[in-house]
Amino acid sequence: MNERIEAGDIGYTEALDETFLEFAHLRRRVKLVSACSHSFWKDEQHRQRFAAAQAIFGIYRNRNTPAYYAALYLLTSDDSLFRRTADCVRKKKIDFQFADVRNMTVSQYALYKTAKSLY
Repeated sequence: MNERIEAGDIGYTEALDETFLEFAHLRRRVKLVSACSHSFWKDEQHRQRFAAAQAIFGIYRNRNTPAYYAALYLLTSDDSLFRRTADCVRKKKIDFQFADVRNMTVSQYALYKTAKSLY
């Protein structure tokens, strides 16, 4: 490909396409996500709770994995659920044994169990 670029036989877009051909499947996903006009947050309060949780709990490289963020996203989606599970977030991990599961609604319990299984 270097020879084709030097000879001017290949354009910038074509060079990028060939370079990143192995990531072509991701391009479809990026276009799909870009086309979404709705928010991925349940509501503005969800976004604010998630941001506040990040500020409170800080960043720890070994804890802050994609699984951690997925679990935190679910746990912050409901104010009452977040209050019941905030004590679970520790410096090194999320420890679900500290959750107050008493009197959770069915939807809160489903979110809690999903977060726990993802993490």
